[in-house]
Formats: sequence, structure tokens, C-alpha cells
Amino acid sequence: MSHTIGDYRLLSFDTYQDYLKSNTKTDAYKYLRNAKVVNQVVKLGYHTNVTIYEENQFYEIKEKLLEQMNPVSHHGLLFSSFMKGNDPALCALASREERNMQKKLSVNKIATTAQWLRYIRLYRLRG
Repeated sequence: MSHTIGDYRLLSFDTYQDYLKSNTKTDAYKYLRNAKVVNQVVKLGYHTNVTIYEENQFYEIKEKLLEQMNPVSHHGLLFSSFMKGNDPALCALASREERNMQKKLSVNKIATTAQWLRYIRLYRLRG
């Protein structure tokens, strides 16, 4: 189903019936006069250049698209747990990472700013 990756138009429909109606021309009701027959004709892909999905495909693709747009984040994983260096600036970031994720930042912003300026100066002197 690689052709379905970018089919974001499916997100604009709440139900499969709405999706079918959007691909139906008004002339189809005029000539066929039966909604069931019109839906069958639409499912076959007549009078359209887009891919018409079956109901289970529609909901499956829509669910995958929503998952892509709103990924589940894993708050328990800290990137600092993979840090192997001894750079002072990175060590300071690693020590504050958990508090930053929990929105518990430093109350004393002046001291924190001074600490970062010191780390930046040390980093520039090393390089």
C-alpha cells in the first residue's frame, strides 16, 4: 500500500459513506436512481481518476494517517541515557533533561543563564 502514504484527503471525511458521496457525480443519481447502485458504480472507479478504497481500507489508511500526524511520544526515554561524552555543556543539558521534560525549569533564571554562558565560553576555548 505504498500509494496510500500521502492520501490525506481521506482525513476530511468522517465516514465511508461521506467518502463515497464525495466521489459521486450528481448525474449518477439522475440516471441510476438508486443509491445502492450508485455506490457500487463509484466503488468500481468509474468517472474518477482517484483510487477508490473499500470500507476496511478506508478506515485502515485513515487510522495510519492520523497516527503519522499525531505520533505517540515516549516520555520515559531520556536521550541523555545514551550520552557517552564528557563535554561540559552536554553534561549540563543531560542533567537538566528530565526536569525540562517535566516542565520543572530553574526558578533562578539569572544563575542558569550565567551557567550557560560559562559553558559556552569553555566550549569555545576548547575548540
